Amino acid sequence: MCAFVSSFMQAQQERFDSLKVILKQITTPKAKTAILLDIANSIYNSSPDSSIGYCEQAERLSKKHNLKVQHALSLNCESRYLLLKGDLKNSMVNLNEAILILEKFGEKKGLAKSYSLKAIALSRLNRHKEAIDYLLRAKKLYKAIKNTDGLVAVLTNLSNTYCKVNEYQKGLDALKELDKLNYSKGGSEFFTEISYGNIYYNLNQYEEAISHYDKCAQVAQRYKMVDSEITALTKIGECFQKLNRIAEAKSYYYQALNLSRINHLMVEEADALKGIVTVFEHERDYQNAFTSLKQYKIIEDSIFNLEKLKNINEVENKLNLTEKEKIIAQQNFALEKEKVELASTKNKALLLIAGLIIAVGAFIFSVYLSRRTKKLFSLIQKQKKEVESQKEIIEIKNKDVMDSINYAQHIQSSMLPSPKTMNESFTENFVLYKPKDIVAGDFYWTEMIYNKPILAVCDCTGHGVPGAMVSIVACNALNRATKEFKLYNPALIFDKVNELMQETFSKSEYEISDGMDGSICVFDYGGMKMYIAGANNPVWIFRPAGLVSEDGDEQWQLIEVEPDKQPIGKFKEEVIPFRLSTKTIEKGDMIYLFTDGIADQFGGPKGKKFKYKQLEELLGSFAMLPCTEQKQKLNKAIEDWKGHLDQVDDILIVGIRI
Repeated sequence: MCAFVSSFMQAQQERFDSLKVILKQITTPKAKTAILLDIANSIYNSSPDSSIGYCEQAERLSKKHNLKVQHALSLNCESRYLLLKGDLKNSMVNLNEAILILEKFGEKKGLAKSYSLKAIALSRLNRHKEAIDYLLRAKKLYKAIKNTDGLVAVLTNLSNTYCKVNEYQKGLDALKELDKLNYSKGGSEFFTEISYGNIYYNLNQYEEAISHYDKCAQVAQRYKMVDSEITALTKIGECFQKLNRIAEAKSYYYQALNLSRINHLMVEEADALKGIVTVFEHERDYQNAFTSLKQYKIIEDSIFNLEKLKNINEVENKLNLTEKEKIIAQQNFALEKEKVELASTKNKALLLIAGLIIAVGAFIFSVYLSRRTKKLFSLIQKQKKEVESQKEIIEIKNKDVMDSINYAQHIQSSMLPSPKTMNESFTENFVLYKPKDIVAGDFYWTEMIYNKPILAVCDCTGHGVPGAMVSIVACNALNRATKEFKLYNPALIFDKVNELMQETFSKSEYEISDGMDGSICVFDYGGMKMYIAGANNPVWIFRPAGLVSEDGDEQWQLIEVEPDKQPIGKFKEEVIPFRLSTKTIEKGDMIYLFTDGIADQFGGPKGKKFKYKQLEELLGSFAMLPCTEQKQKLNKAIEDWKGHLDQVDDILIVGIRI
């Protein structure tokens, strides 16, 4: 089995890699959308969280180029993921929009897929009759276009849905029709087996049901169908519970619970918790039953609360009804409203009766509880010690994590130029470096080439540990570009860094979009020139304007060196070389290289961003001061602006006096 899984995953990876190669080669939006959807489908079962990114790319591309059918197919792709995550409202919105488009253009295969997905959403809302209707529509379309794979999925879902309305014979008929089809089972074998399992479960033939559910779990595990594997484990737990084999039931429920939590699957987590609650009730462990029930209710409410159901139905009415149907719907709504009001009156009476029952039950329970207090006290003390022990373990682990991050800070600090190195290259300078977290994505770098100092100030994607990891890759690329490839032209250095970072990130099986913005300068003091390249970040030169303000202060003018509007390291279909800018420098000029952390910091009386305009005015007001004073004033200005608000990003600015 391990060898099979390995070969399957290898084949899947090869298909993924080949599709990515094709994606880079094609240029037409329609073909590109199709490849993006193929990539999403190829990795959906093994990595659903990665697949959604490709669905969204396809959706944006099709919308931008007004590709209606492709847009609808992209919505189908997103809806499948939203159903997996329990987001019924947005899934229904997408499906209704997709159905309108596909019906208009007569795209049968995509329409059949929309019908199938909508049936799943309706079934989760306990609207099984409507779900069956949509499945029958999908079945008719798949038969018309002779799509065996689609027909297999529909017949399987039909069988399951018939079981939910106790029509077991129709469920078996759907499975028999499925058995007549000539198809390669693969992962779809799961759905056939679970349908048989459900029917035998409802016929109280639990041993037979377990054998089918066990096959389901094996198939799901083999094909990396995580949500399906969880469903199978939960079903096995239910069977063992019916057979009164509680220990085995609990084991399978917890396997399902752990797997659902690891993969953040709310619907499957709720199903597992529901089973765990019944097990604890059977064991009369009411404390754990109550705890599990609370967890279940939190998840259930987030998925199925009344407000969401109301929104889903409102959305469906808005998108799916014709004008005539809207009038009918309004009339039906009035009738339903009367029913709801009547039901509300009945519910109040039931709540009153329930309240009395609960009060009596509470009194009886309090008497029972008082008798067990002494026994429970010793148990509580034991549990308290266990909790304290676990707390100590967690504290130790937290300390280990913090120690690791603090050590990482020492490693990152060793990458940065020391004050001595900065002073050797730049006679008068200051560095204001304020990481948001212990480690940072911002960094500065300097090197001496042909007796000319080079300075780079860079901002890597993110901050904290992820940003620091990218900064290590970027810093290494700068060192290689200058030392290994002997480059001294700033534009060529950034071109090489871009190439090296993309090369590093391309080795991952996942598409990594991390990179950096930055600016780099080579100072030629002999020729009084400065050579500059920028990736989204400008370089500012402040120079005396030869004017004096009304207050008697010398005025300074800003010379801004505009950057190229492109990042470094992020994958781009068209690689554009960086542009070299050359500026004459004069003695006394102040040069500033910085990241976006200062401009993006929220604060001030209205909690707004600091912005570049205010930074320009601030630097211009004290550019004539010694660098040490500039650093103090700049730091104070940032802290005063930030006030009680949190720092939002790493802050870095380097000032050089010519």
